[in-house]
Amino acid sequence: INAIGREGADKIAHRYAADAEFRVHADRYMGEFEGLLDDASARDRDQILVETFLTSQTGRLYLLLAAATGRL
Repeated sequence: INAIGREGADKIAHRYAADAEFRVHADRYMGEFEGLLDDASARDRDQILVETFLTSQTGRLYLLLAAATGRL
């Protein structure tokens, strides 16, 4: 959230609550990314893949959405 600030996270949270289509896409994205993290975690004891995924642009988007929507 630091990258966009509290105001940006609040906007995402508001849109998530108000826009059903956005919510469907956000939930799907987060669910699929969480599945990717679960698979990586199961295969990589050192968690290098998980860390790599979370620090990628797609991972940062996941963290932003998950934090803004209360999933984290």
